[in-house]
Parts: sequence; C-alpha cells; structure tokens
Amino acid sequence: MRRLIIVQLLGRKNGYKTLMDRINQLWKPKGQFQVVDLDNDYYIVMFTNEDDYIRVLMDGPWMVYGNYLIVQPWSRTFSTAEMFPLQVIVWVRIPKLPYRYYSKALFRYIAAVIGKVVNLNKPLIPSIRIDGVVRQLEYEGLQ
Repeated sequence: MRRLIIVQLLGRKNGYKTLMDRINQLWKPKGQFQVVDLDNDYYIVMFTNEDDYIRVLMDGPWMVYGNYLIVQPWSRTFSTAEMFPLQVIVWVRIPKLPYRYYSKALFRYIAAVIGKVVNLNKPLIPSIRIDGVVRQLEYEGLQ
C-alpha cells in the first residue's frame, strides 16, 4: 500500500491500454508498475520501485493528450464516488508578459490572487492586473 497512487485524466476518457501505454512513455519507470481500472475513470497505479513512485508524485504536472493527469497518493479515505477532484495544481500562463516582470514577488502576488491550487468548483479567474495593465490568464490543460 506504500507505493500506490490514484490517477484520473481530466476532460477526456481513455481506455485502459491507451492510458497505460501513455503513462509508461511519460514516466519511463525503472521498475515495474501495474494499472488497475476503478469506477468513474479513476485508476490505481502500483509501483515496485520507490523512486518511480516518488518521482511520479513530485514531478509534473503530467499531461496526456493536452489534458491534466491528476496524480495523488492513495489514502484510506479515497472514494471513487467523487466524480472529479475538487482542487488541482495547474500551470498558469500570462501571454506576452515582459520578462522584466519575472520575479518571486510577482509569482507570490499571482498565487495570492488565483490561489496555489485551482478549485474546480469555482469560476477560474480570467485576468490579473499587473502595473495597471490587465493581463489575460491561460490555464494549461483546463477547458
């Protein structure tokens, strides 16, 4: 039970074999892994190698065909009855933002405005004001 993760692909349904092949290409595990199909488009992935397990949880975000592959450690409280995760970590882009604005202070400001994780039950924030200019936000992998 120590090396189990739960995965779900947001916004797209894939078959078992397709998903297994794709995550094998993405993760390139050193050891073996097994994928078990669960209800509501969830899968459980069992790793034989601890390093593979840690890398999959810590690296990312993982994208499959332009959609987020939600990866979370298995827990006793996990239930497949929940159709979608409530919160996800996503890449947020600000197109055409001049390089001079790239600073830790700006990244902290953005995180304070939109949050460190995106709550899928709330509307996404479409834009942010930086130095008086409204900048559009793009959330990668979220339709």
